[in-house]
Amino acid sequence: MLRLAFHPQFAKNRYVYVSIIFDGLKRRMQLPDGTRISRFKMTDTDPPRIDPKSETVLLTFMGGGHNGCDMHFGNDGFLYISSGDAASPNPPDVHDVGQNMGSLLSKILRIDVDRSENGKVYAIPPDNPFVGLPGARPETYAYGFRNPWRMSFDRPTGDLWVGDVGWELWEMVYRVKKGGNYGWSIKEGRQDIRPNAKRGPTPILPPNLDFPHTEAASITGGYVYHGKQFPSSPVPTSAATGSRGRSGRRSSTATASSGTRRSLRGTNGSSRSARISTASFTSSIITRTAAPSTA
Repeated sequence: MLRLAFHPQFAKNRYVYVSIIFDGLKRRMQLPDGTRISRFKMTDTDPPRIDPKSETVLLTFMGGGHNGCDMHFGNDGFLYISSGDAASPNPPDVHDVGQNMGSLLSKILRIDVDRSENGKVYAIPPDNPFVGLPGARPETYAYGFRNPWRMSFDRPTGDLWVGDVGWELWEMVYRVKKGGNYGWSIKEGRQDIRPNAKRGPTPILPPNLDFPHTEAASITGGYVYHGKQFPSSPVPTSAATGSRGRSGRRSSTATASSGTRRSLRGTNGSSRSARISTASFTSSIITRTAAPSTA
């Protein structure tokens, strides 16, 4: 199990949604339906338990490699699901799914779990951006991700933030737009990877933040903070991101003592001052002091 999400009306319906990976790598094979998104019902007992007999399978796609598989309900009540390219690091995007609109891989998916239609146990929100595009999976909300391992909603604004694990040079953080193309495997953040490969139907958008592998690796994701702990910042928001260092050890995206100030270089070339606090946190908290990118 990689992730679970509670239905917004959980107190009434006891529904919990779970992402499950079936390990075929030990048998040196990738299972075409090795990733499963399922709904279960949780018992109203003390302690509560998930009833395995209550499983309803919503979606399956290829498992192994980069799975993504984070899940959250948005402010709109729809379930958002991340998926990776289901590949090992080399060669990049071996299944050629990053820009393939006919695949559920390398996507942020958006579904309505409160309705059923067309023989499925979920429905497609009518304003999903690729509804009606020939050959496209209508579940797609955004695409072009390598391994969107963790994501979160900024609840006051409704913005969806995604940490996308990079390949050889960059780790990326995106504020995801509906219909957005985030480049993989044409690009890895700002770096060209397969510039001559076929592209998806919308322009490639740059990351809001990126980190070179000299500084961080395997970015985890994080949350937007709207508190007043950092009064020197004119914009009281921050993105918390975690990573693993090059040795594989868990660390923050930058090594600095609490209160240290540094400059982050944006993808548009602008310099952004940031306050970094790592005291007692496994993830660094980056407080923006400049307006975020519009990407």
